[in-house]
Amino acid sequence: MKVSTYTNTDFLKIYETELKARQLVGFKEILKLLGSLQGKRVLDIGCGPGNLTKAMADKGAVVVGVDKSERWINLCKKQYPGIKNLNFTRADAVRMPFLKSNLFDAVVMNMVVLNVATLSEVKSIFKEVARVLKRGGIFVFSDLHPACIMTPKVFPDRYQKYSPKFSYFKDGSAYIAGIILNAKKNQKIEFYNRHWTLETYTSLLDKLGLYVFRLTETHYRKDAPRLLQQYQIPEYLFFGCKKI
Repeated sequence: MKVSTYTNTDFLKIYETELKARQLVGFKEILKLLGSLQGKRVLDIGCGPGNLTKAMADKGAVVVGVDKSERWINLCKKQYPGIKNLNFTRADAVRMPFLKSNLFDAVVMNMVVLNVATLSEVKSIFKEVARVLKRGGIFVFSDLHPACIMTPKVFPDRYQKYSPKFSYFKDGSAYIAGIILNAKKNQKIEFYNRHWTLETYTSLLDKLGLYVFRLTETHYRKDAPRLLQQYQIPEYLFFGCKKI
């Protein structure tokens, strides 16, 4: 099964609409884990349409957003031109030689690793994160919560479909995460994802001198859309890490 590549224009338009309904919830959790950003240098890996990248710049950070989708980067540059503390560059996070080591105070990777096709690429990305992050720097990344991944249909507008050989314990297991946008019009969006175990994440972090200081699960509070407040299982899991 393939992974989502974010190269189709129609897909990107639908995705951006869906993102706006949820970004306040997820972004708040990420910003909370990052702490004060004033004057900090931040790398946003897999920046997508740049909404979170811009939010961090608004907090006073000097932010570099990278994404391997040329369409996303072009959109970011069009939406946020002329902002001195905000820069967007097309790059594959597997290897970023244009970035110096120990350059950033923080690195963010929001819903990225589930779109990485192989374990070797996952390892390379984490290695690059550790390389460019300063000692004492913060690394925040997110994924679908295991409870969400393993529940075929737990939300009114959410579902999972699994490949024939899917196993929670098998790294790289393929699954589809679907979102129903309009049931009457049969409008939906599907993400082709890969599953990586928590054991794999923590093992990689440990080998690279990064430790997890906080795990945060999504809480859909009163400021979230009404549909999201009905969720009884967390949808996302956020990892707050620090470089030793």
